[in-house]
Amino acid sequence: MGKRTLVLGAGGFLGSHMARAWASKGAALRLLCRSVPRQLVDLEGDVEFVLGDVFDANLHGQLFADVEAVYDFLGFSVPATSSMVYECETGLRSLSIILENMAARGIPRIFFPSSGGTIYHDGGGPHREDDELRADCAYAMGKIMSEEMIRYFSRKHGIEYLIGRLSNPYGDPSIGLRRQGIVDVSLNRVLAGKSLELWGDGGQVRDFLFIDDATDILWRLHRQERWNLTVNIGSGRGVSVRDLFALLRETVERDPGLVRRAEAYAGVRHSVLDISRLRGLLGEVALTPLPEGVAETLRRKCAAGGAGSPTCG
Repeated sequence: MGKRTLVLGAGGFLGSHMARAWASKGAALRLLCRSVPRQLVDLEGDVEFVLGDVFDANLHGQLFADVEAVYDFLGFSVPATSSMVYECETGLRSLSIILENMAARGIPRIFFPSSGGTIYHDGGGPHREDDELRADCAYAMGKIMSEEMIRYFSRKHGIEYLIGRLSNPYGDPSIGLRRQGIVDVSLNRVLAGKSLELWGDGGQVRDFLFIDDATDILWRLHRQERWNLTVNIGSGRGVSVRDLFALLRETVERDPGLVRRAEAYAGVRHSVLDISRLRGLLGEVALTPLPEGVAETLRRKCAAGGAGSPTCG
């Protein structure tokens, strides 16, 4: 039996979508999650599940045995509410456990999803990978420190890495589970009969990436076996929150109303990624236009459990 790709956080948004997409392509996977999520119960292919969490040292022998690459999709915090103490106790601690196990067991490669939407300096752009990094919240600081930890282990132990600075992925079919991601959170609110919730004045600009595009890009990067790279993964296009809400109203074909929360943390003012390096690595990158991606996200949410909502018609 060949070695497996270990997917940590396979029960979450990014991890579960990667697992489904890669299993369909014949990848040999080992998936860590606290319990098998509904979206993976019918998963077919060469897939193993390990139930628990990375902090349980009793699982490490089973978890890291015969692994050729680790994809770390563990998620503990969101930008609006995190603290440095929490980042150190969760994200940074879990990453140190992963990297120490990789170094001890000779696992050669890791992929880490950093935050292209929070770690660059506020303003200007589109942001290139060598632009200044400037954390505006503890969540972003945790990602920057994680990147440096990975580079340290690369220098010290020869671990190869691919750091993907993702923009704002969306397209989760689940209802009411996500705490992060304005597209999915807003659609979930509408399906629950609630108003859209505006943080700040709506002038914030964001780069949105449909989840199917994200998993395809990660698969193509993995197949290329290009490592020791940091690369932006996004659409390269900016859309204001105000314009996004107009698109959401058009998609659901009604006005759900608006609740303003001017005091809430609205994030950086302008965040758009330069994806020239990504295109240089992959050539043509097919990206789903935002209106099509939002419409497909709504369709998936309705099919997955939102059919009772008037929005699903």
